[in-house]
Amino acid sequence: MPDIYTPTKARQNLYHLLKEVNANSRPVFITKANGDESTAGVLLSKRDWEAQQETMALLANGQLQFALAHENDDAVDVDDLQKSVDKEIKDETK
Repeated sequence: MPDIYTPTKARQNLYHLLKEVNANSRPVFITKANGDESTAGVLLSKRDWEAQQETMALLANGQLQFALAHENDDAVDVDDLQKSVDKEIKDETK
């Protein structure tokens, strides 16, 4: 069960919540007291955010599917694949 806070409680405990999401890699949900999820937000660590962004980028360009399809294939050099991914990400950020 995820941790759920109202905006008021989240503000009161923001420093603690930041420490928790970074220590546990567990998101915190912030929503109205009545549980209305249409206005909910999620607090997560920068590390987890970046990991999700990288995963979505790999999904978008097909590299994650390729890696999973060939994870036991000795013909694919994982180091070369990682270098290719790193280069592509670096080129995209220019």
